[in-house]
Amino acid sequence: MSKSPLETLQAAMAAIESRDVESLMSLFDEHCTISHERNVVIADGHDAIRDFYTAAFERFPNFKVELGEYLTLGTVLMAIETNVPASGDEGETISSAWAYQVRDGKFTLMHMFDPTGDMEELLSRDSLE
Repeated sequence: MSKSPLETLQAAMAAIESRDVESLMSLFDEHCTISHERNVVIADGHDAIRDFYTAAFERFPNFKVELGEYLTLGTVLMAIETNVPASGDEGETISSAWAYQVRDGKFTLMHMFDPTGDMEELLSRDSLE
């Protein structure tokens, strides 16, 4: 039986914390897209997602994701997350809301809503590409 959306996110959070790119990538459908507000694409497809996380781990060596409130409805998971620390050793934390579509235990779509504008600012400061 495949993982539920929540189990998939928890497995991704564990892979992020341990910097296990291969385990993380096993949770993504090959056609997954990661986007943020106004449908700006952050990464599209396995290669781009791998590059995104590899660069993020290098740029933010202490980065991890903490799960806040969440709601699951079928294959969709809506979650409030805190990224700690978001920028190296500065200790900056950024909260955001994410919508995940999960099918057969793999992310098929990830979309970030940034209520404070902090994540968009962080992503635009120095591109991860």
